[in-house]
Amino acid sequence: MGQRRRHAARRLMIMAGIVALLATAGCGSGKGQVTRVKVLGTDANTGQSFAQAFHDQPGAIVAMRGTTPMSKLSEDFINRLKQRNPALTDFTFAAESYDATVVTALAAQTARTGHATVFAPFIDAVTTGGQSCNTFQQCVSILDAGGDIDYDGVSGGLDFTDPGEPAVGSYGLIGYDDASKPVAPTYLMTGDPKNASTKPSPPRPTTTTGGSLRLGALLPQTGGLSAYGPGMLAAVQLAVADINAAGGVNRVDVTLAQGDDGTDPAVAQRAVRGLLDDSVDAIIGPGASSVCKGVIDSVTSAGVLLFSPASTSDEFTSYNDRGLFFRTAPPDALQARLLANVIVQEGGRVVGLMYQNTTYGLGLATAIEQDLVASGEVTKDDIMPVRYDPASVDFGPYIKRLREKRPDFIVVVGYDESPRIVKALNHAGLGPKR
Repeated sequence: MGQRRRHAARRLMIMAGIVALLATAGCGSGKGQVTRVKVLGTDANTGQSFAQAFHDQPGAIVAMRGTTPMSKLSEDFINRLKQRNPALTDFTFAAESYDATVVTALAAQTARTGHATVFAPFIDAVTTGGQSCNTFQQCVSILDAGGDIDYDGVSGGLDFTDPGEPAVGSYGLIGYDDASKPVAPTYLMTGDPKNASTKPSPPRPTTTTGGSLRLGALLPQTGGLSAYGPGMLAAVQLAVADINAAGGVNRVDVTLAQGDDGTDPAVAQRAVRGLLDDSVDAIIGPGASSVCKGVIDSVTSAGVLLFSPASTSDEFTSYNDRGLFFRTAPPDALQARLLANVIVQEGGRVVGLMYQNTTYGLGLATAIEQDLVASGEVTKDDIMPVRYDPASVDFGPYIKRLREKRPDFIVVVGYDESPRIVKALNHAGLGPKR
């Protein structure tokens, strides 16, 4: 059992206490008693690019917070990323991108082949149940000595479940100061390490059979998640450099091809065709869940592994992926549970859910609604789901529907359109401006 995982249960036990502590900022205790609406964001509503949209509006988001998959990164890891790209300011999903690359390489090393259909069954096992290791080189040393490995990466103890995703998620709860700048996050854990896979991997072959490992990076360099792309790409490049410095996979250097997912399924599909033509064995990416849904069949039907560091939709937990889809990003079910806990602990009883009309938006909003109702503190009738077109110019009609519900909490599930939504909420007197 890895060192991070030995403490996971304790972190889960104290999570309720952390969330309860956050409730001291609450301004209401029951239905009809909250005097100000609280606004929560998700994922893309928590980064530097979101805050920069309000740089000239002091206090505009001072009462807003958001959650995003986030691990506490070491200064060493951040500095190493900056050495690859000195302009980096956003490191969202960087740790997950690094770990997706290393886990892929470790599975190929364990299976002694670069063929995805052969090494994919080894992926879950390299993240759980063996001897703890924190780097590619450490893990390879254990493998060479005949041992089993349990990779605990820069994003934490991964502990993959049978569907190939983390059993436990680390999230940052981020707020903003009067100058509309993000403040240091509070880190929260949710999930259950007991859900980690116990399924044994196939026996390790005794000889190398598959040649080199060629990776493709399919990450959002343009589009709605483009603020995250540079950090994610730098992390993949860093991982490849670390793997090759340790001798490569099966004593051959890993190579990397690059493509832009564009935060758009059509753009990503064109990039996928290029990567497949380049004979990649595995693709690290994409970012958005809607993009992932648009390319997963094309990639996996070609016998290529798809490993996303950022696609969180619950749809992929049970997707028919031919055993070739994995992710280091925790599924939305974990983030939804966390958001519902925050809302309930802070006295939220009437909740508006503004979510974009995408796979990601619908999946996360539905999960939040289910967890709120399951809490017993919020009824289905007291939840107002409002699905919007992210390309909308005017969000007024959507917000009008929320106003009629008189919510005490509003959750915004969106991407780069979210600043426009929050500005419209402020204009309507429902936003976080104080």
